[in-house]
Amino acid sequence: LVHESAHERWGNAVSAESWGDFWIHEGFGTFAEAVYLEHVKGREIADKHMQDWKASVGKKARVFRGLNVDSGKAYNINVYSKGAWVLHMLRNLVGEEQYHEAVKNYLERHALSDVETDDLREAFEEISGLPLDKFFDQWVYHGGVPELKVTYKWLAKDKMAHVTIEQTHQTN
Repeated sequence: LVHESAHERWGNAVSAESWGDFWIHEGFGTFAEAVYLEHVKGREIADKHMQDWKASVGKKARVFRGLNVDSGKAYNINVYSKGAWVLHMLRNLVGEEQYHEAVKNYLERHALSDVETDDLREAFEEISGLPLDKFFDQWVYHGGVPELKVTYKWLAKDKMAHVTIEQTHQTN
């Protein structure tokens, strides 16, 4: 109910300009669930809920990389769970007060219009004073999770573990 109630606000106030911006709509709907849990059951329960979403994104990350999607892939796990995580990270990055002010600014400025991801970024930059282009590039446009090769060897003589972690995915 919380997710769908959030759509009453987001779906009626702003609409995605394109399928590539659809994550905003579903991300806010999904993130509203965590905010509600935080309000009624505490931060620990909300954080657990967010961690469950994080695990679901990790399982699908190789299939669905960034959040900008086309119409054939609009309803994938990233749009919901990862969209919520982007909003969660933004809230932690700019702080609670500035997060709410930026969202209010964004909604007031773009009420009853179509929005793009950059509209959201600009609202957060304006309120926080932070340049967020790298954040959005990393988490929205080129998302995914690291692909790692991990090797482990127990060194009995030294009573130590030797762990090697190699990043195997291609970076830009």
